[in-house]
Amino acid sequence: MTASIFAAAFILPLEEPLDAHRITSIVYEYTDSPVPPRYHRSYAITVDRDSVRIVVDSYGEVLASGNYSTGTETFEEVCAALAEAGLSVGSERENDGCTGGTTETVTVRNAEGVVMEGWVYHCGGGDYGTLRGNAGHLAAAVKALIPDLEELLR
Repeated sequence: MTASIFAAAFILPLEEPLDAHRITSIVYEYTDSPVPPRYHRSYAITVDRDSVRIVVDSYGEVLASGNYSTGTETFEEVCAALAEAGLSVGSERENDGCTGGTTETVTVRNAEGVVMEGWVYHCGGGDYGTLRGNAGHLAAAVKALIPDLEELLR
């Protein structure tokens, strides 16, 4: 997906800190740069209180998926990584015309629905979009939960 598609996405600003006890799921999505399908790997990792799921695709065609049991302690660690990442949602930083980058999207839900959703488009050394903070910190914590991530991304 390109940044223009994300611009129309439903984005919620954070008016108060996220309550880790009320979070029901965290979704981290990575959208690869536009390369030939043979090399393109995008994925979504969903973490909830008892499992982590990944779906790997190439331009919408599902190539691999996995579902792994976890526990409350693991979920609390991911919530802690979310807090440490200092993520927040702000007004969109417009892309200056750069193409070919990658996008990270973070969605946080509680029982009522989406409480935070934002994206950052990395391109040409710049970061554009609505997500502020260190998405890479959250990404590392979430990706560490997938024991065969490298194999799934092949």
